[in-house]
Amino acid sequence: MNLDFSRLKGNDSYHAMIQTIIPRPIAWVLSENDSGNYNIAPFSFFNAVCANPPLIMFSVAPATDNRGEKDTLYNIRQRRQFVVHIADASLAEQVTQTAASLPRNHSEAGASSLTMSKMTKFALPRISQAKVALGCQLHQLQTIGHEGTQTLIFGQIMQAYIDDDIGYINEQGRIIINPQKLMPLARLGGDIYQLPGDILTIERPK
Repeated sequence: MNLDFSRLKGNDSYHAMIQTIIPRPIAWVLSENDSGNYNIAPFSFFNAVCANPPLIMFSVAPATDNRGEKDTLYNIRQRRQFVVHIADASLAEQVTQTAASLPRNHSEAGASSLTMSKMTKFALPRISQAKVALGCQLHQLQTIGHEGTQTLIFGQIMQAYIDDDIGYINEQGRIIINPQKLMPLARLGGDIYQLPGDILTIERPK
């Protein structure tokens, strides 16, 4: 099979990409809306992009209804803070539920039985059930694609919560996280998720 992407429509390109660029990490993003409620939504066009300053990036498509832009983008544009969670296998159902489109200013937290915990040095709370949470300050918004079809949200990590059961700091001061204990969800095509399986360790050349 050879695909000529210059001949594919946007939706066809999307489906080809999400089934070949796999697995993809999931940014499970909490933001605050105009009513003071917490919007929660998953995004799988997501990764780390810089260490100094510590930046993450995720890509947001337009809303499919008449709102124009998704609640997550609107909230971050207004308040400039958000929390990115790394969800594990036990949260797969809740992650999927928070992908539903709710009216603006409604909260996905209540609809998915999620609870909040305070972060020590960050204004927004984190999802209590998630083992990793990254409190982020908006660094930059960038619109890309034909007719502005995607918005890249760059966030600078200001504080990280890591569950003590999955990680520690070694004698050299390096943070070590056990991926088998974290069991992070990864996104495949369609409605399919992936969990960590066998882990391969290969030493890099000197």
